[in-house]
Amino acid sequence: MDEQSSITEPDPDVVVRRQEEMEAARQRLQAQYDERARVHAERMKEKEEKNRATAVSEWEKHQGGQGYRSKVKASEEQEAAALRAANELNNVSGVGSSSSGPSSRPARRMRPEFNPLMGQGTSRFTPTPRGNVGGG
Repeated sequence: MDEQSSITEPDPDVVVRRQEEMEAARQRLQAQYDERARVHAERMKEKEEKNRATAVSEWEKHQGGQGYRSKVKASEEQEAAALRAANELNNVSGVGSSSSGPSSRPARRMRPEFNPLMGQGTSRFTPTPRGNVGGG
């Protein structure tokens, strides 16, 4: 009987060691989760501050009569400003801007007999025939 009880019941030291290892692993995972939660909270706080500052600047622009909200995203606005600055530099130096002139490729002309509104030459939806489909 002694041999069978030792086979079915694990050694208490092994059980305690395994439980301690599991607890250490849980604590490690909890520490990682807490760190990620802290970083996320900081990012959200920064984003909230940025949104608040944007809202304040938009309200000040509105009060100054410069429009309430910009329809252009901030990144697009910066790109447009950079392009304008580059074009001004090119125009000042006497070099023409490639985007301001006509395209080097001529515009494609459609056939004179082609009218896209007439619907010629297109396949149309035709419903399936409804004759004696079955059933009595």
